[in-house]
Amino acid sequence: MNQPRRLTASVVAVLCATAFLCACSRTSRPLLEYDYPDWTQLHDEPITEPIPGHSSGIRTMYINPTGTAVTVTEGEARTVWDYPDGTVIIKEVAMPTEAGAAGEPSMLLGMIKDPAHPQAQGEWVWVMRNPHTGEETIFDSEFCITCHADANERRTADDPLPIGIPNPDRAFRDYVFYPYFAGE
Repeated sequence: MNQPRRLTASVVAVLCATAFLCACSRTSRPLLEYDYPDWTQLHDEPITEPIPGHSSGIRTMYINPTGTAVTVTEGEARTVWDYPDGTVIIKEVAMPTEAGAAGEPSMLLGMIKDPAHPQAQGEWVWVMRNPHTGEETIFDSEFCITCHADANERRTADDPLPIGIPNPDRAFRDYVFYPYFAGE
């Protein structure tokens, strides 16, 4: 007879813990904003060429208003782009419809400039959101930062994998392949 009581007490404890965790997750703020389609788009046309690590499909990138205050400093050795803390860049990945337009997003990839975050790499937090479930994952491996470091290196339109805007002068673009150009 004691065993059913223990089981009941264990079930109640699990239910209480689950309710507590669910309440916390409902009140916690997502890392990637939901109003990103209202932000500034970083390119004129959706991107259809392959981008390593970002799956296939049509990609559209947005930057929040904080990020449009990027500081570009001309230095002796190289130009330096410095996005302010709080910058968020979201890459929306969608599969094409039969008409060839972007369908519903299948994945959101984000960069959040937050040097104080314990999981920041290169001062950025690298995030993926499943738009269907809202579940977000922070990338804690060096996969994203390793690839995005190439945004800061010399690249031309003739390179074998011309990713992003060419960077012929090797400007430090703060790990952003499609930088924000004020006034464009």
